Amino acid sequence: DVSIGGDVLDGFKIKAGGNITINGNVGSAELISGGKISIHGGVAGKKKGFIKCQKIEAKYLNEALVEAEVEVKVLKGIVNSIIYTQGNVISGMIIAGKTIAMCGIEVQEIGGEQGVVTEVELGTDYQALRTFDLFTKKRIEIDEKLHLLIPNFEPYIDSFEKYYKLESTQKDKLIEAFKEFQELKKQRIEIENQINDCELNFRLHRDIKKPFIITKLLYEGVDIKSRFGHLKIMQSFKGPLSIRENRKLHTFEIGII
Repeated sequence: DVSIGGDVLDGFKIKAGGNITINGNVGSAELISGGKISIHGGVAGKKKGFIKCQKIEAKYLNEALVEAEVEVKVLKGIVNSIIYTQGNVISGMIIAGKTIAMCGIEVQEIGGEQGVVTEVELGTDYQALRTFDLFTKKRIEIDEKLHLLIPNFEPYIDSFEKYYKLESTQKDKLIEAFKEFQELKKQRIEIENQINDCELNFRLHRDIKKPFIITKLLYEGVDIKSRFGHLKIMQSFKGPLSIRENRKLHTFEIGII
């Protein structure tokens, strides 16, 4: 275990196989722990810091990037941060940023005045989502390359006479273009398999319990979704509230507790 008596300043890196305890605040630093990270102050990540652990407790997270396998627990609030967890998030408030929590969220207030966009995704394996997004982007890139290659040899598919009339250098270029086309098609099949595996992962986690409890206030502008449903909050609601997914309508419903 590692214990820090004061603050962790911008640019510092701390890595521990066990727990990390920090008695002060954390700037745009990198903290990696195989266990729990306890921060007696808060984190001002400035969109540069990175925290990875099993559990994290802090007074506040501001412009932080956090990956926590089990739990994110914040006393005051999470502001303009990106939070990934396979477990749950417990916080005084969440304002702006994006929070992906597989097992649910419990918060006093979420969103902010003037409809500040605050994204929440429930029931999703963030690691599978990251892979899904990566390969979806790669698939688009390959499709663009294929689209550019096809016109090179398309005129010769139904007319071998045109091909045989080509000069040897033109034939060589055509053959190379076709080889590249075949290789890209092969890559696309592999990418499609990866995307299918991610979508299977999403379906397997569809039944997981993912309670979303708001005890005080749900603001307009909060964007709630899963891989199978979506709800954009168009007006503010006073709590206590429970947000539940409606699978048939592919949306979420707001209930009073």
